[in-house]
Amino acid sequence: MRKILTFLILSSIVFALADPLSEIVWMHDSKDYYLYITGGSIMGFKAVAVFEVPLFPVDSLIFFTGCDVNLLKAMIRAESGFKVHAKSKTGALGVSQIVRKTAKWLGLRNPYNPVLSSMAICRYVRYLYKKFPNTEKMLWAYHDGEGKIRISPPSRSARNYAKIVMRFYDEYRRTGKVEFFWDRVYAFVSADYFFGDLLEVRLGGALSVLGSLDLEGGYLIDSEGFKSWFLRSYLRLFHDLAFIVGWSERGWEMGSSTWLDDYNLEVLSTPLGPEATIYLNGLGISFKRKRIGIFYRFGF
Repeated sequence: MRKILTFLILSSIVFALADPLSEIVWMHDSKDYYLYITGGSIMGFKAVAVFEVPLFPVDSLIFFTGCDVNLLKAMIRAESGFKVHAKSKTGALGVSQIVRKTAKWLGLRNPYNPVLSSMAICRYVRYLYKKFPNTEKMLWAYHDGEGKIRISPPSRSARNYAKIVMRFYDEYRRTGKVEFFWDRVYAFVSADYFFGDLLEVRLGGALSVLGSLDLEGGYLIDSEGFKSWFLRSYLRLFHDLAFIVGWSERGWEMGSSTWLDDYNLEVLSTPLGPEATIYLNGLGISFKRKRIGIFYRFGF
């Protein structure tokens, strides 16, 4: 019993601290292509289709924050539409659309985790209520910033934001409407042609659960007749650092992945040798089976 309890506690900690697969975060659109142009790999491509799906009811995940659940739901709806991987042009992240500076101040290491993000909103709302003991004024300060509201009237955008949130707030109090957090899944097909007439084709997909635990898996087949299922789990220890564990019939894979905006570095140790991929703004270099490939990827 003690072993089971320990496992459940550790699993809960991993679930709470993990963050989304960088590939899921990077994808803003529906397709992704790879083209290898040098090294031992003659040519390759990868096409990806991304979907957002409703996975978990919001109320059940934010009720323990201690804040008014209906108000939090109204704010999250206005900020992100409950999309776990929402990202604005100004760099605001997650369901609460918190910028990195504010996230750091609130102690939020993973803005893409909607549970932790909701708890951060709650802390911030409580702080602002002490300064502005009025819901509308608190929302103005949340939108424009505490300092600005102290010295000047709220902006038109802040006024509109407060009106929208209050309208949603009244709706939830009247109807008890159920909302869901929307997370991402993607499906992919890839093919790599190597010197020696070796062709590898992969079919699969990935799932991010509440921006926390990410699984990628599928089916591999090559021209020599080798067939295998493969699976990788990405456990994000921080917003931009993941521990990777994978498995296929060729053996175990272990490694790490770091992600900062458009920059990604992934390093793996596999039974066939080390692998590494790095890209910046879509241009990348891969090292696989002692072959080097240069690729450019872009979305449509």
